[in-house]
Formats: sequence, C-alpha cells, structure tokens
Amino acid sequence: MKLEMMQIMSNERIAKGTYEMVLAGEIPHLIEEPGQFIHIKLNDESLPLRRPISIAAYNENQLRILYKLVGKGTEKLSELKKGDSLDVLGPLGNGFKLDNHLEHKKVLLVGAGIGIAPLYQLACDLQKYQLDLDIIMSFKSKDEVYYLEELKKLGNVYLSTDDGTCGKRGYCKDVIEDLGSDYDYVYACGPLIVLKFVKEYFVDLDHVYLSLEQRMACGMGACYACDTKDKKKRICKDGPVFNGKEVSL
Repeated sequence: MKLEMMQIMSNERIAKGTYEMVLAGEIPHLIEEPGQFIHIKLNDESLPLRRPISIAAYNENQLRILYKLVGKGTEKLSELKKGDSLDVLGPLGNGFKLDNHLEHKKVLLVGAGIGIAPLYQLACDLQKYQLDLDIIMSFKSKDEVYYLEELKKLGNVYLSTDDGTCGKRGYCKDVIEDLGSDYDYVYACGPLIVLKFVKEYFVDLDHVYLSLEQRMACGMGACYACDTKDKKKRICKDGPVFNGKEVSL
C-alpha cells in the first residue's frame, strides 16, 4: 500500500454517465490481483472523505479506473484533465484469487453496470488458462454500454439491457437462467440484488466469488464503517471480494 499523487494521463467519457481515467505512478507495481481498489481524495475542502474506486486494468506503471457520475464528488473527478494530479491510496483490499485449478474449467463472469469494471482485468488474467469463459454484461440501456468490444475478445459475451435497446431485453438474472448453472467458477460484481441472486442461484457451487460495492471511510478496516450484514467482516479489508459461502448479503 502506498500514498502518492498520481498523474492523470486521460479522463474521458466512455458511455452515458460513465468515465474512464488512466493514472500513472508507482501504485500499479504493488497491485497483486484483479479486484483490488484505490482510495482517492479530491482537492476540495467540502469533500474531505476518500472514495473507493475499483481498478479496472493495470500494467507496470499505469492503472485504469471507471466511475459513474453520481454526485458532487464524481462530478469534480470528471472535470480533472490530463496532466493534473490525484491523491491516491492503494492498492487496497483482497481481490479475485486465481490458481491452476481453473485449467479446463467452465467459468462465468457476471457484471452489471459499473460492476463490470473490476471484471475486465480478471477476464484478461483468465486468458493464461485453458478454459471456457462466458461473460454476462447487463445495463439499463444501450447508451450506458461500455467495454463490449473489449470483452468480446476475451470470452463469449451475453449482453442484456433493461429496455431491450441492445442485446437481450431483460435483467442479469434472466441471462443467468438462460445459461443455466453448469459452471465450475463464478465471479460477479454489481448491485446487491444481482449478487444475492448469483449467491442463491449457484448455492451448491463452492467457487462463487462476489465483489461487494460499498461506501467506505478509512479503506483499511479501522473504522468498521463498511461491515457486512452480519457484522463479521469488513468489506474494505476482508474484501471487497468474498467467497459466496462466507458472506451474508
């Protein structure tokens, strides 16, 4: 973990309400696995708290984050330009665990909305294994879709939108039910309603990994502001990725 002022290499709108930012610095060297996050702080006295954002992709000296415009903080973030600096703490949390047991397995990624972000690097890392990879992408509408072409290069993509303007008309759960439960590993990130369905639908599967979205304060497990429902785990420190059998939703 490191605290540094990272340099913004780009900050662009990639879909309705969704932005992609590329940051350069030393933190990418420290990332151990997909699914970890950074804690950012804006240079604004009215926004004193750090904000957790999932790492969507990384290499030796750069990392990529995606964020949605949901309030004053992300609006301020969207106004930053190439060459500006951003106060970043990271990498934080425990991400998706990968091992050689994935060889020749059938794997499903389930992402809804901004929850697709941490699954991108995971999909990239899964390419080193010989496996069958299906990817579910779910959005509200066509104008919110992002990373479709990028993920098509990495697996079999199944796209749905709530209004049917792109892909299948329906929700994440509809696509999951269409594909069935014949998978060895499932990885998911998205709204709580999606994670609950994934956990229940694949209840008999040991390898179901859920990345929880949660507001955080310290980001290091000290303040207990992001406890899980049963108060037994801290999302920022013990997660944000959990085995579905080990966490209450």
